[in-house]
Amino acid sequence: MSRIRVGVIGTSWWSENMYLASLARHPAAQLVALCGRNQQHAREVARTYGIPRVFADHQELMRDGTLDAAIICTPDDLHFPMTMCALDAGVHVLCEKPLASNSTEAAQMYLKAQERQVRHMVLFTWRWLPHIRYLNDLVRGGYIGRPLQAQFAFQGDYAASDQYMWRFDARRANGIVGDLGSHMIDLALLLMGDVREVDARLDAVMPRNDPDGKPVPPANDTASLILGMEGGAQATVQVSAITAMGGGMRLQTTLAGSEGTIEATYTFNGQGSVLMFRGVRQGDPALRTLEVPKSYGDPQASIFELFAEQSVGPRAFIDAILQYQKAEPGFDVGLKVQRIIDAALKSQATGRRVRPSEV
Repeated sequence: MSRIRVGVIGTSWWSENMYLASLARHPAAQLVALCGRNQQHAREVARTYGIPRVFADHQELMRDGTLDAAIICTPDDLHFPMTMCALDAGVHVLCEKPLASNSTEAAQMYLKAQERQVRHMVLFTWRWLPHIRYLNDLVRGGYIGRPLQAQFAFQGDYAASDQYMWRFDARRANGIVGDLGSHMIDLALLLMGDVREVDARLDAVMPRNDPDGKPVPPANDTASLILGMEGGAQATVQVSAITAMGGGMRLQTTLAGSEGTIEATYTFNGQGSVLMFRGVRQGDPALRTLEVPKSYGDPQASIFELFAEQSVGPRAFIDAILQYQKAEPGFDVGLKVQRIIDAALKSQATGRRVRPSEV
């Protein structure tokens, strides 16, 4: 079996646990380079995963010419220049979500990836959870009939203080609608189809300061979106980084259709996860628990265990390269999500409904 030479740009805890840990266990992935601004930290991480080369500059890494694929796991405002540099070098690219800072950048990234004829993927993590994959199959199999209404909610409390976080610095990112909101928009597209229009309320509740204690323009930390779907259905998205959760997070999904309803609540923290997954069909007396088949994986396992064992996320990206198949979700999906984020930002600014095609 040929091996795919991978370079990872970014040395955060997420880069380690999601990308490096999962790819280190893929028999066809060869981690050959790591790029990070803090060279001491980058060298320590590289030693942990047996990565032979460390770079401080992503452009130097791309000029080196030793990569088959690149992972972009950096702050949102760096996705565009780093991805375009990797595409210019002709390598396959997996980019963290959201794909870009705006849909203009996202469109350029998608077009460039298509021109270079490389595999491209955006890491929308939560679509690969076992219960979400099973839910998707249930919907496609007709369990709820014609989709009519859906609710997607994701809450955490990781930004409930004024501690500096680049995600909530409006100069660098689009706040919670770009962070957790992008995941929920991806699920809406996956499970409900395309979005026709967006009505949004985005608020920055917590004041934000830079590392020196000086105020920065805050990006939204709580957001509510109403999505009018192309098929006539309606979906709501509610996301927050300031909801008290004891350090954990909660992902809730409800889909209702002409023939039934499915609801899922997935709560997780550093100690484990709990899933409540129920459904009801027309004629049933009440909601009943739905068991996720073992073939989808353990729904109560940590996401890092799942991503280190199954062909999902970074491992699915490597498999797509090896099998000459389209990687899903690609930059085309990332562009759709970005247009909806931009429409939400425009809706907040103008106080009206906005079509993604307007942005």
